[in-house]
Amino acid sequence: YHLRGPLQTAVELGERVLDLLPDSMQKGRLWSSVGLSYVRTGDCAAALACTQRGLELCQQSGNLNGEARATIQHGFAQLHFHRLDDASPLLDRGTELADQTPLVRWQAVARLFQGLVLLETGHRQAANRYCERALELAILAGNKRGEGWVRRVLAKMRQHEGEMDEVFMHARRSLDLAVELGETGSEAWALYSLGEALAHA
Repeated sequence: YHLRGPLQTAVELGERVLDLLPDSMQKGRLWSSVGLSYVRTGDCAAALACTQRGLELCQQSGNLNGEARATIQHGFAQLHFHRLDDASPLLDRGTELADQTPLVRWQAVARLFQGLVLLETGHRQAANRYCERALELAILAGNKRGEGWVRRVLAKMRQHEGEMDEVFMHARRSLDLAVELGETGSEAWALYSLGEALAHA
């Protein structure tokens, strides 16, 4: 794998630690985390192989919470690399599993990712329903980072529909959350969206 610097070191250490973990769920969670690190580097093959392995181990553990997370993470990896036909059933399954657990944060995340799949495949109304529900759940879970992410997606959708008051509302709240969390990249995006909304007001 072609990684550099601290991320390469972290991933290599993570892979070496795997054999030291006592149960399959812990191993599965680490494999999924390693896979998401490869998502960040753009290494599709490694990302999908690791998140798939993480899912298999979590399924073997019989832990529903772990399986739900790993399913959603593998679905996200598929989505990230635009493998939408593979991502959609995984995210459907991840949503189903998460809804059987107290993991409200993951219930929101699964719906957001599935909303993005639907948006990419031209199903805008269904995407809107998934994202609106994801927003409700993110707020319920107190997940400010997730709320900001969903609001950024909703702002883009509303901009496409010409609903600039809604764009302003979501972008403004996203900016407030980004400032609170110290996420400069999200701040820049929210400021841009606010400027677009004001320009069309």
